[in-house]
Amino acid sequence: IKGIYKPTETLEASPTEIALIATLNENRSDFQAYQKTTEAYKNMLKMQQMSLLPRLNAFGNYQLYDRKVMGFQANGYLLGAQLSWNLFDGMKSYGKIDKAKAEFQKAETEADQYKKQSQLEFQKAQRQFQDAKSKVSNAQLAWEQSKEAYRIRQNRFAQGLEKTTDVLQSETLMYQKELEYQQSIFEYQFTEQYLQFLNPKP
Repeated sequence: IKGIYKPTETLEASPTEIALIATLNENRSDFQAYQKTTEAYKNMLKMQQMSLLPRLNAFGNYQLYDRKVMGFQANGYLLGAQLSWNLFDGMKSYGKIDKAKAEFQKAETEADQYKKQSQLEFQKAQRQFQDAKSKVSNAQLAWEQSKEAYRIRQNRFAQGLEKTTDVLQSETLMYQKELEYQQSIFEYQFTEQYLQFLNPKP
């Protein structure tokens, strides 16, 4: 379908300011996932460490011996406990503990690296946001100056003091500056949304 499509909303710079902060929100879902993973490896390490301790198993049994139901004329019970401790397994338990410890430390390191990388990315986005704000102001000023120059050349052209080519060049420059202004607004809004994505509100 051929036709001209126009946006229903105007592209404007958001008047709201984002408070630039130094640290990220610790309650981000990806941070929570790394934390839960680290906790799981920590629990596995504790489980392996507990395997070195002796194990105590207790049991009991109670029986009734009577012809009449609920007569309680005879009964018997049995209680017992079993203590087991595996002292010699060829250092197999210590090997499992070392492996669990290494996996736990690896998970801690990966979580820490991920947070630091996210922090660097967030600070970079903050600098880009500041640059985008300045770019919007400069582009708007340049667009306004080009509009004023175009208006002056139109008036001079009407009085026969300007050439047609000069007016057309001034008009082209005005539209070019308007396009640059619109692009700067897009970059501003995109960076603003990206900052909100990197640091969502708790």
